[in-house]
Amino acid sequence: MTSWQSYVDLNLVGAGLKQAAITGHDGQIRACSAGFALTQEEALTLLSRLELPLFILRNGFILGGSRFYTLAVNSWGLLGRCGSDGCICIKTPEEFLIGVYDEHLRSTKAVKIVETFADYLRVLSV
Repeated sequence: MTSWQSYVDLNLVGAGLKQAAITGHDGQIRACSAGFALTQEEALTLLSRLELPLFILRNGFILGGSRFYTLAVNSWGLLGRCGSDGCICIKTPEEFLIGVYDEHLRSTKAVKIVETFADYLRVLSV
């Protein structure tokens, strides 16, 4: 099986995202793109806040030390914005995917990249 790092490098960053990470539901970082300062605490906090959509809508969240404001959130994922950067985070049955994109990539394309990879992981977990 391919390593988690190669999934990040090829399927997420390689597809056009600025930064990406894959964590477990325990917040443990399985793989992270170079220069992305995501912490286990940030990932775990974000995962727990998916269950509190009003809180995260009001307060935003932190990824890699940067504060994002929330554009949309539900129990399986969210969209966020920080200046010219945006992010999409999706929870699969076993992993949590985080993708950050910049102004060079349309948000719809970034969503498609992360959602397509999330679908792939869902199929693997069946």
